[in-house]
Amino acid sequence: MKTTSSLTFMAVLLAWSSPTLAVFVTVDHQNADECDLLAVPSLVDELGLPTVFPSDEIIDASDGFTNEVACPDSFTPFGVPNTLVEITNLTPTPFDNLWYVADPESRSSNVDGFVNDEEAFKIDAVGLNQPLVFESGAADGVFSPGETWRLIVDNYSNSFGLPASLLASPGKVGGLSGGDDVSAASVIGTRIPEPAPLLTVLSALAPGATRRR
Repeated sequence: MKTTSSLTFMAVLLAWSSPTLAVFVTVDHQNADECDLLAVPSLVDELGLPTVFPSDEIIDASDGFTNEVACPDSFTPFGVPNTLVEITNLTPTPFDNLWYVADPESRSSNVDGFVNDEEAFKIDAVGLNQPLVFESGAADGVFSPGETWRLIVDNYSNSFGLPASLLASPGKVGGLSGGDDVSAASVIGTRIPEPAPLLTVLSALAPGATRRR
């Protein structure tokens, strides 16, 4: 007689019923004629600091300075360094596309276009605008769990003097921040899909997953 382990069924049910903590946001975008195309999907995941984001959307972020330039067409005053932002994926999820979106109070010059009417660029090492200058893992453009990226924000400024790494306004991509969520920018992305629950169920019921008594 063919039977299936009750433990397998329990694991499948847990995988099916476990709620995701992520809060996806809907955005719109427009391309600019300055650097590269944005090509942002309308539904994205927003990532940010552990103090305000849920556990499956958290990244660590800090910033410093660099003499490198992300986009050669950017206007950068001579002798003024650009901002180098470092982000680390603290989630269990890999992301295959990331974008940096400024809040209304922030400005940069390596702009690919606009997300929710605010300046934005794709974080990659492709095309004219190449803000991604370091990946601690494989140089494949995938922001894997535990991986650290460094990206350049050309000619960054913020009217309140906030650092470019202050990613602290969940659900307000390109929106004014204030109150408990003072922020300078947002990082949004598309996560690499996990196996669908139905596939998990079918795998559990497949002949190879059963045993004969």
